[in-house]
Amino acid sequence: FQIAFDSTRSTSFGWVAIDDTKISRCHLPPIVNASQCPVATRFQCARGSCIPKAHICDMTDDCGDHSDESSRLCASYQTCTFDISFCDWIHDNSTQFKWELHRGPSPSDETGVCRFLFDYKFH
Repeated sequence: FQIAFDSTRSTSFGWVAIDDTKISRCHLPPIVNASQCPVATRFQCARGSCIPKAHICDMTDDCGDHSDESSRLCASYQTCTFDISFCDWIHDNSTQFKWELHRGPSPSDETGVCRFLFDYKFH
């Protein structure tokens, strides 16, 4: 499923309030016969549903039973939590934006303890 938040930005600093949330496409794919799931382009979930192969090993449980994210199926896919490094990701130096990974205090006095933060800064 997807949760979407719409907002309006003003020119001054302030708080963000979330209101009128909308939840859409939060159902599981229907269960189908194996003959209705073409092996070349689709993946048959353990529960019997069928999803596009592009949706396997994407760190999202598209099947509803995690069969599209199993360690056996996804062993060859490299993932990155970005907790301590950027892994194999490389910054595009041709842009004016720069990703920085740092450990520091929370964004404000009212938000939790020290944790890893990502900053997307315009330089």
